[in-house]
Amino acid sequence: FDDCCQKYPKFHKLVKEFEAQPRCGQLRLQHFLLKPVQRLPQYRLLLEDYLKHLHPDSPDFDDTANALRIVSDAAEHANNTVKQGDQFQRLLRLQSRLGDWELVQPGRELLREGVLQKISRKGVGPRYFILLSDCLLYCEFTGSGKGDTAGLHLSYTIELSQLHVHVPRAEEFQNEFSITSNVRSCTLRAKDLRERNDWLEALNSAIEEFRSRKATFLAVDQLNRPPLSEERDCVGDVAPVWIPDQRVTMCQTCSCEFSLVVRRHHCRACGRVVCSPCVANRAPLSARRVP
Repeated sequence: FDDCCQKYPKFHKLVKEFEAQPRCGQLRLQHFLLKPVQRLPQYRLLLEDYLKHLHPDSPDFDDTANALRIVSDAAEHANNTVKQGDQFQRLLRLQSRLGDWELVQPGRELLREGVLQKISRKGVGPRYFILLSDCLLYCEFTGSGKGDTAGLHLSYTIELSQLHVHVPRAEEFQNEFSITSNVRSCTLRAKDLRERNDWLEALNSAIEEFRSRKATFLAVDQLNRPPLSEERDCVGDVAPVWIPDQRVTMCQTCSCEFSLVVRRHHCRACGRVVCSPCVANRAPLSARRVP
């Protein structure tokens, strides 16, 4: 309704003329549109207050309790419908920013979105992450904008079944956490500890819920298989998290100090910073993409 008022001046003028009539009682049309939804919680409050003053032996007690249950269920359903509508609008806005990638799908829910700083081997840069009920979208900003309306380029789609979250032990990196998968692995930094914990809770809850739903479709013999983390016996099955250059002063394998002669190299299998002799061997990797 608000969008139509903004887009169509004639419609906006007609609404103003209608609101000026005595029958509206100097109230805006939005007030009347919201009134049916507002009545549900009002009825619930009235019934709760009425039930408090009824004696359990009163002939109206059981009927009032049943009425309160029905109204409470209706109010909860209305709230859920409003939330779903708001979430759908958020998905549509994200769809317009992403372009051709099909974001809106049946059963898919938007759980969280926002900017996190991606720590690479040589610097830090903003990335936009969209957590859905079935996957995590790793996006980069397009153009010069970085706001809520800036365009997004989808770089990686990480299935929740392949996603793992790790928290650093060092106190100086408390705002950081790492994600690993067979598609993309990286270290991310939130603006503060609270935001990091919110992301961790959202990610872990989404992964657990996704695997729980997925398990209902598995056969009995598949349910007896070991967890995904226990099946990874070979180095290179997962894209590693590269350790930033500035955090390492010596080879993490032989402890040789780096210098102008002894240069830093990253192992494509584990992500550690090593010297040339320690990274001389080569082997094929299973991970589809190594950063």
